[in-house]
Amino acid sequence: MHIEKKTILFLTANPNGTPQLALDEEAREIEQKIRASKYGDELSFETKWAVRPDDLLQYLNQYRPHIVHFSGHGSVSEEIILLDCDRNAKPVSAAAVKQLFTTLRDNIRVVVLNACYSHMQAKAITEMIDCTIGMKKAIGDAAAIKFAASFYRALGFGRSVKEAFEQGKTALMLEGILEEDTPELLVRAGVDPAKVILANIADSSPRPGAMPVIPVSSSPHHSSRISYYDSNEEQNPFASWINFSSVGNFKRRITVVTLADGQRTAIRIEALNDERVGVNKSFPVRRGVILFDYKVECSKSDGQNIFFYAIPMQETDHRRSGLIEVGTDTQDDPRNEFSPSRFRYSVPHAHYSDGKWHHHKLDFNFDDVPEAFYTIFGPRINEGATHPGTGAVLIANVQLFDKQP
Repeated sequence: MHIEKKTILFLTANPNGTPQLALDEEAREIEQKIRASKYGDELSFETKWAVRPDDLLQYLNQYRPHIVHFSGHGSVSEEIILLDCDRNAKPVSAAAVKQLFTTLRDNIRVVVLNACYSHMQAKAITEMIDCTIGMKKAIGDAAAIKFAASFYRALGFGRSVKEAFEQGKTALMLEGILEEDTPELLVRAGVDPAKVILANIADSSPRPGAMPVIPVSSSPHHSSRISYYDSNEEQNPFASWINFSSVGNFKRRITVVTLADGQRTAIRIEALNDERVGVNKSFPVRRGVILFDYKVECSKSDGQNIFFYAIPMQETDHRRSGLIEVGTDTQDDPRNEFSPSRFRYSVPHAHYSDGKWHHHKLDFNFDDVPEAFYTIFGPRINEGATHPGTGAVLIANVQLFDKQP
């Protein structure tokens, strides 16, 4: 089974006539720290060298990264310095950088500008991107490398962007590098960097002892419950959901779409043959009720092949984001498909291709499953089906309410 990784796109430029930077050392240190972290296997580190302006469009389209990291030179006139076709310096203005991320924000949650005088570029980008790190002034090679490596190590251990930023500064102080005030974290209005977590397990599953403050729901139908999640309240709907497929190729099989009314967003899952396709949304509870709407666009299964699961997950020391179902200890354990602990809703065959939206309530309670640490809501096509086949389903208006014991 393939779990979608979060991509870090590492871009560098060191033109002729500019001081030579230890960019290769920075890349090496970052990659080593990521690989040595608990959830490093869920982060993909892509490096691109000698970047020219047009390369930015190419690589953002090609990789659709979650983090964009630029290391190189910045100027006192608030530009980042790339290469031209002769490897000479090619300044890129803050306005151009802002337009780049306005046009190609896609999956990007974090931008790191590890270059001198990059504060203003970072400030401009923050209008579109949740979290941006820039440098208030010139920063030395040793400081840039130490800060970046420590920042990504923390992300790889499931820390938030806020925590990772503070760890980067702390690393400078521990080494006696007196530049801890140079990096600056800027955030988009309404974004809490303490809740932006890039490792897959933490898209919605906090660490033990770090349970979020949960507001009491104002819904009159759930006044006795506590609301944990509403997909309509996400700034980037469904961005925190984890995609998987037994054959990969997520971009074709899993998409986020705007519905015809123009007001709602849905996630669309499609199986092109008998492969298993789905999405996961983690919740830090063991009992609750999940409300959701769905519309089956098509299915060619001879039986039922579209399901909605509540799946109990257990803590693990395995370096795979902790995504191991209760009763298993390897990712591809076949019992994952048929776990007796799951709660399952099988979409009635009458709903297949009827062109209508349907509402369902999935109750679950894992209090009698002592290993259960948190719960995954998992819409699926073909997983657990006796007669797998092609199919497509839209899911919208997902809400989770905790059930009080």
